[in-house]
Amino acid sequence: MLLLVLLLSFSPSFPGQPQLEEDLDPDLGDFDLDIAPRRVPRQVKAILVKENKPHIQELSIKTSIISRYAFTAVYCSMLNRHPAAAEGVFQFQVPAGAYISNFTMIIGGRVYQSEVRPKQQRVKQGNGKPKNRESSDTSSEPEVEVFSTAASIPGRNRAIFLLMYEELLQRRLGSYKHVTSLRPLQLVSRLSLDITIVDHAPIVDLEVLPLRNGKITAKPEVPITTAVKNEKNVWKITFSPNIVQQAKISTSGILGDFVIRYDVQRDAGIGDLQVLNGHFVHYFAPKDLPVVPKNVVFVIDTSASMLGKKMRQTKDALFTILRDLRPADHFNFISFSNKIKVWQPNGLVPVTPLNVRDAKKFIYTLLPNGGETLVHTERLSHCS
Repeated sequence: MLLLVLLLSFSPSFPGQPQLEEDLDPDLGDFDLDIAPRRVPRQVKAILVKENKPHIQELSIKTSIISRYAFTAVYCSMLNRHPAAAEGVFQFQVPAGAYISNFTMIIGGRVYQSEVRPKQQRVKQGNGKPKNRESSDTSSEPEVEVFSTAASIPGRNRAIFLLMYEELLQRRLGSYKHVTSLRPLQLVSRLSLDITIVDHAPIVDLEVLPLRNGKITAKPEVPITTAVKNEKNVWKITFSPNIVQQAKISTSGILGDFVIRYDVQRDAGIGDLQVLNGHFVHYFAPKDLPVVPKNVVFVIDTSASMLGKKMRQTKDALFTILRDLRPADHFNFISFSNKIKVWQPNGLVPVTPLNVRDAKKFIYTLLPNGGETLVHTERLSHCS
């Protein structure tokens, strides 16, 4: 997939810079709430009134998933309530594998249309390095990329940001998963998420997961206001919390990830073949295949740095993994500190009740001591 960059061609489509039809007073009426202001708790009122940056009046996200290919359109409307110009920052987390197809800004009646270019035509920064939406190259492959842009919004004016991206959903662990990031970084007057799933095959096992925001709750629940409707092979999921419901989740505007998971019904055979506009796609996901036997070598650090909790957690994990091994698997253990110790010097052993019992005894005897050393490949090769 080509890495895309967005270059704004500052060519206004609409002349003029109209003001809002009426003066805006610094009260709750400016926020265009979808509920009566008298019902807004005092804490939420204080947050809104003290807000200095442009306020997001509306954030609308619409996704259509057609044959496991997702099209997403993001609409963000910001209002600068103050008489002086202010910087508005539009930030949205996009899946790392997504393809951004369009970005447009409308500020003071002027339209700024982006231009999508291939990787080879990326514009370079002043230091000669190409611009990149990803994190540093030394980090691991991220799940998301942060798309961020800033623009000056004239006093008492609005700015609109339009972002469109596409994503091919990959089937993992028996299901397809679609993730929408809801992190506007402030309370939003009107927030809505609409997801439509269309597939020629019946959709099965659809579920909406609790918001993924790092918080642990005693009873995980579907996000509040979530509605799921089904009509034949079309499913519609909506999520539209008002500003008070958002504040109950997070007053900072970091709601989390809205995650849906589903699969499609498959008939036994050679897979699913779809043809459209001279192109075809072949979905092949066989089930009930035999499990492939595994050869597993556990390499365990027993140096002094593993004293206490680290070693206890390591032993607990090893006992759990031993229970999950199948009779057709083979395994062995290597422990290392300032010396290397191999549990079975003659090689891997099969998973039998006797070998599992002896392996547990070996795990119990592991004690942290000595310094660390490198485990050379030549020594490991004797265990395989």
